[in-house]
Amino acid sequence: MASHTIPESEYRARLEAVKAIVQEQDYAGLIAISGYVERDGNVCYLCGHKNAFPYSTRTESVSGLGYSALLVPKEGETTLIAPLGTVLTPSSASEKAGLEQTSRRI
Repeated sequence: MASHTIPESEYRARLEAVKAIVQEQDYAGLIAISGYVERDGNVCYLCGHKNAFPYSTRTESVSGLGYSALLVPKEGETTLIAPLGTVLTPSSASEKAGLEQTSRRI
């Protein structure tokens, strides 16, 4: 089975493009939201985080049950918000995209 990996530079470019629009429009920030139905939706497109279905177990490539959000502020660090103990590791796409590494149980 072929493995398809999106390079770190692509995630950075996507986030930089979003941040440029946020600044151009003078918004305070943007919140991208994805749920388990669209696992490869908005949040995954911007940083690579995939939500698990609510009844799934967490794996190395899928974490966060249900929904997640990505906060892209006008200034400052981009933050991934995901429920139930999302673990960000040095090899995760989220860290490669330059996301703040904060995880809290909800």
